[in-house]
Amino acid sequence: MSRFFLYEDLLERKLASEEDLQWLAGKIGGLPPFAEGAAVLCGSAAWGCMTWRSDIDVAHFATKEFPDISTSIRAVIAEYQERTQQRFIVPSVDVVVIGGEEERVIKSRLSSGYNFEKVKPKRGVREKKTVRSLVASQQLRFSDHLGSLAELKGDPWRSFHKKYLSKAKKDRVYREEDTKQYVSWLTSQWKSQPLHRLSTGPSGIATEEQLKLVGLAENYATNLLRRLLGHQELYPVPDRRKDIWAAFEKAPELQKTFARLFEPFHSLGENYAELVASVLSGDGKLTGEQYYERIRDLAGTLPLAEIEEGTWTYFQEYNQRLESARMAEAEKTRKLQEEAEKREAEAQRAHLEAKRQAELEAHRAYVMSKSKLPWWLRWIK
Repeated sequence: MSRFFLYEDLLERKLASEEDLQWLAGKIGGLPPFAEGAAVLCGSAAWGCMTWRSDIDVAHFATKEFPDISTSIRAVIAEYQERTQQRFIVPSVDVVVIGGEEERVIKSRLSSGYNFEKVKPKRGVREKKTVRSLVASQQLRFSDHLGSLAELKGDPWRSFHKKYLSKAKKDRVYREEDTKQYVSWLTSQWKSQPLHRLSTGPSGIATEEQLKLVGLAENYATNLLRRLLGHQELYPVPDRRKDIWAAFEKAPELQKTFARLFEPFHSLGENYAELVASVLSGDGKLTGEQYYERIRDLAGTLPLAEIEEGTWTYFQEYNQRLESARMAEAEKTRKLQEEAEKREAEAQRAHLEAKRQAELEAHRAYVMSKSKLPWWLRWIK
């Protein structure tokens, strides 16, 4: 996910370079949980195409040996801070748990997600269900992504995918359900006006959590496309951001519904880069309040509610086409069956007629043979 930075961090520290981010990713990827196959790098860190705004993404299967990998990752970050004397903004590492050997371990490691409800269920039934729901959703998402990495880059992604994700639920019905939940979750988050002045306070200063939500919104179109392309069995290999959008260009059904709605997302990253550059210029003309106001303006152009409506429309039309195709195929099969039955009946009638004619010919031949005998031998068989 692309990051949005705190104003004070931009003033007090430098941005980590792409080379630094790749160094960090390499150090993290060499930790014991990764060497033992319990975790793998994902996203731009795995593809080697990180930018100054990139997070370091990690997929983790919580084994008994490595139930929690955050401590070892924090140690790597601390080493980076020490080596750079804290002159750079600390890179963000996003660890996603895609399952575990023990459910209690999974529950302790899962952060709240779009289909994980923090409730107090009766005897743990509801909680158990929602944990499994989140795990199934994460496995679906990472099965596509890590499957792409596995196909092109082999191990460790191939082994991780085979061991932990090969049985992920991936049928079209579940993909549709999961996509709708994702869309509804992010839209509801956005409708609550998280960047409103009443949320940011009188000074207009946003929190890291609010900026993270803006990052989720910026990546919304790409992440939604990943799900939609998977639903249409058009998921690309490789699956970098540019590959996802290239696949979208070749999907007319998706283009019809989403091309216009996704347009505002294309310029958001470039506009934010210009905003950061103006802060780093050091002329002091852009205050913190103005910086966050600009971010609110950029994010305010994103048509999340319209995309939610578009997603419902897409699936409705898709299912209608699928049903029409199913009915057309059923009608075609019915007609073919009728024709086959008709041909079989005609063949049966022809066979019976041929048999009857053969019997008549045999009888006629018999009669004729009898007529040539002397009269006193004609009735001797």
